[in-house]
Amino acid sequence: MDVDHARRPRSHGSFDDAARSRTERARRHELHNRRYLEHRKRTDPRRARLPRAGRQHVGYRDRTLAAFRTPLFDNPGTLGFYDPKQKLTISSDFLGAALPTSDDALADDIASVVDDDVTAGQLLWGSADSPWVHSTDETKFASSLSTFAARGEMSTVLSTHLPPIRGNVDRHLKTLAMLPGAAPFVGPDQAALEAMLAEMGAEPH
Repeated sequence: MDVDHARRPRSHGSFDDAARSRTERARRHELHNRRYLEHRKRTDPRRARLPRAGRQHVGYRDRTLAAFRTPLFDNPGTLGFYDPKQKLTISSDFLGAALPTSDDALADDIASVVDDDVTAGQLLWGSADSPWVHSTDETKFASSLSTFAARGEMSTVLSTHLPPIRGNVDRHLKTLAMLPGAAPFVGPDQAALEAMLAEMGAEPH
């Protein structure tokens, strides 16, 4: 019999698992930060471009990207880009959605996600990310959506917060046209925060 092990109190597996999990998360976080800082050191600031929406273009290899102001944004410096050669639009935060599952968020095509989930998710995202939309003139906002649609043929639209849109962009623009008159987003309060912490097993301070 191993006397040392017999006398040593055994720790609960769940505690050990949680400690290992915290250590692993901290390690991954540190590794991510290190890679980010290394990437920043390697990036030459002279490669940066600051185009003006609607008036300037950015040249990249064998193509020219047109810069434009997206109809929705959370920062006045937000820009989208259109590549007429590939018929590709990069829309930044615009057209994003809060989707129910990670599988939905990682889909290869937004068309594979349930329509009702996409509609609800885009209305939620638009309201939370651009709360000013509820105070804007509906006619002017509709005009900005029309301007976006008229930019050129779009075979693919890439949003920062949505799986790729491969055709049928109008379906998503019709959803966002409802935003000015939709119910504004209401964020969680302290009671909701404490309920979430309790569900995760954490004690509020």
